[in-house]
Amino acid sequence: MKKTLAILAVVGLAAGSVLAQGTIATYTLSSSFETHTNTTIYNTSLNGVNNTSQGFAPNVANGFYYALLYQTYTGSLSTIDPTSGNWSLGMMATNFAAAGGIRGAGGSTGSGVTGWAAPTDATYATAAEKYYLLVGWSANLGNNWAAVESQVAANTFIAQGLFGTSALGYSFAGGGPNSLVAVNIFGVSPGAPGGLANGITLFTTPIPEPGTMALAALGGAAMLMFRRRK
Repeated sequence: MKKTLAILAVVGLAAGSVLAQGTIATYTLSSSFETHTNTTIYNTSLNGVNNTSQGFAPNVANGFYYALLYQTYTGSLSTIDPTSGNWSLGMMATNFAAAGGIRGAGGSTGSGVTGWAAPTDATYATAAEKYYLLVGWSANLGNNWAAVESQVAANTFIAQGLFGTSALGYSFAGGGPNSLVAVNIFGVSPGAPGGLANGITLFTTPIPEPGTMALAALGGAAMLMFRRRK
């Protein structure tokens, strides 16, 4: 009997932890949210630019990855640099067959996001207010945000790829114990404010010139020789 009660208690705690998270939907089609590519070299001043004159991001499955970054609403932001320590990783998503579309693990119903606190009653107003950014990149730069973030911070990318960020988004957390509709980060959720109205443009990433790479290699070799002599 005690063993059964212990098992039930563990199950109850697990269910409670899931309900304590908010949910967010990352599913959309190109008609309402578009991912474009641009030949301009990426720099931090290009955050949130949407250039529809360029082509769609290729529709090869898993050809692109996206990360949802968020932080608590404070009334103002000093920077929307995605590498700022104020941002936390909410969830990952990847593109699917429709050009410009992205989909998270939860599909159109959304996924649980740790830190995206759910409302405490039947309205969104009691939820934690959040800022968020959507960051996107081509798969040849890496399959997780930590790997790509270090490249962005150093402005040195491992390959000629694509990278970009959305405009700043703002919304309430949604979903959870009161069966509220999951907030869609593209601003199409009924009853929930905020969202990203425009698409995201992925810009060409800068890579070191061959001469710079050669100098770096020589420097590394010199360091190794120096260590061996010591």
